[in-house]
Amino acid sequence: AWVAVMAHSLVLFVFASEGLESLLASAGLPTIPLVPVSSSQAVVGAVIGIGLVKGGRGIRWPVLGGIGVGWVITPIIAGVLCFVGLFVLQNVFNQQVYRPVPYIVSQQVMDRLERDGVPVQPLAGLKGRTFDSVRDIQGALEANTKIGPEARAKVLHFAEAREMYVDPDEIPRLDSDWMTPGQISAVARLAGRRFMHEWALDEALAAESEAWRPLPETAVNKPFNKVLGKKLDSLYRRFEVVK
Repeated sequence: AWVAVMAHSLVLFVFASEGLESLLASAGLPTIPLVPVSSSQAVVGAVIGIGLVKGGRGIRWPVLGGIGVGWVITPIIAGVLCFVGLFVLQNVFNQQVYRPVPYIVSQQVMDRLERDGVPVQPLAGLKGRTFDSVRDIQGALEANTKIGPEARAKVLHFAEAREMYVDPDEIPRLDSDWMTPGQISAVARLAGRRFMHEWALDEALAAESEAWRPLPETAVNKPFNKVLGKKLDSLYRRFEVVK
């Protein structure tokens, strides 16, 4: 039991620890790829490993097969139950179970795409249009343009709309224990401005202060960028204009 628990703990630590990844990268050592790991799967694997060391005769293979079947059907059952639950909440209790996300292909979006190296000529037919869902804009992209999947993903990213107003009354409520003084000052300098896209607010903050600028995507910088992303997300939610 001790060996199984230790093996399970080591597997989770090695393959899911961002701290270990950052430590190895800081020391100039190769990092271990972080992958989604399941605690129950690690425990079952540890028990199987003990059984194999003892010759494999004690492993109850039918039970192992049942566990494997459970791993396969559990996500399916969970998905069905979730669908039914959301259907009941929406149609019986009249609760909103999703937030529609519009997409706007404005001149601002076209300019941002062009700066990112996306050819905007094929998108001329979409300029100025608003789409009510990702399905609508994807259909328009597939029908009217001839751009690759990478460029299409950038269009979806930059066109996604989320109206935000930097309310001066909300700025004093920002968490000064979490955000640095430089970050809060940068937000204050944007007071009264409106943004239609998350990336537009990101760029405005980055222009005001380097404290809002993400670092190059490396294993060493991943913890900083992750925290920065959480801070930006908190600003999106605080300043979002709810209609």
